[in-house]
Amino acid sequence: PLDLHVVGAYHECVQEYVEAMSFLHFVQKEKLLPFVSFKGVPEEDYLLGLCDLTGELARRAVLLVIAGKGKQVDTLRIFVQEVHDFFLELYLRNGELRKKYDSIKWNLKKIEEIVYDLKA
Repeated sequence: PLDLHVVGAYHECVQEYVEAMSFLHFVQKEKLLPFVSFKGVPEEDYLLGLCDLTGELARRAVLLVIAGKGKQVDTLRIFVQEVHDFFLELYLRNGELRKKYDSIKWNLKKIEEIVYDLKA
């Protein structure tokens, strides 16, 4: 019999992998690592990993400001806005993906506030 805890843990690991690889790719190239780059990864795990990525980018925005590289924060804002806009096009029922989509909104708001504070 299949242990559902193992299945759940597997999906969480896949999402963390998507998040980590996407973060690295963004830091290096300032672009999204597309779904086709993740062979064998379920679409929902990819999307959930992208949601988590926005949280890492919000933390990066704070660290960039601390490091005196505030000009780079707007690039993060634009990217997270594009991820947010993409998710707006999806039909999200109540569930994990819907909850994580809400985190994109909060992460975008946090980055927008940083950009606003830098311009004030």
